[in-house]
Amino acid sequence: RRPRRGLHGRACGLPRARHGPAGRDRLTPSAAHRSPRRSQESSYGMKIDWAALGSVFGVSLVVTVGLVVLFTLGIAGLSRREAASTRGESAVAATAGAYACFALCAAAVAYGISLILG
Repeated sequence: RRPRRGLHGRACGLPRARHGPAGRDRLTPSAAHRSPRRSQESSYGMKIDWAALGSVFGVSLVVTVGLVVLFTLGIAGLSRREAASTRGESAVAATAGAYACFALCAAAVAYGISLILG
């Protein structure tokens, strides 16, 4: 028989299950770690804190939607400025609001980068 190959074509060295009378009940290492039920603990002893994962997902979803809404409001403010300038009206409030929305987006992105780096 050929040796079992792992990643990148190298032999991985895991023994195969023997099919003789002495090794019929012996399991391969991958089969020995399987359990009939799914648990929170994997075969490597890692536990997943689902509550923390859910809260991170929820916060990131809310922040993402908030940034998209802010950016959309900024674009809408700039488009109202353009529309007001074609009509000959003043659009100081729309321009200030648009720049404020873009500034808040930039601040949120800078805060996120500082969290990642810091």
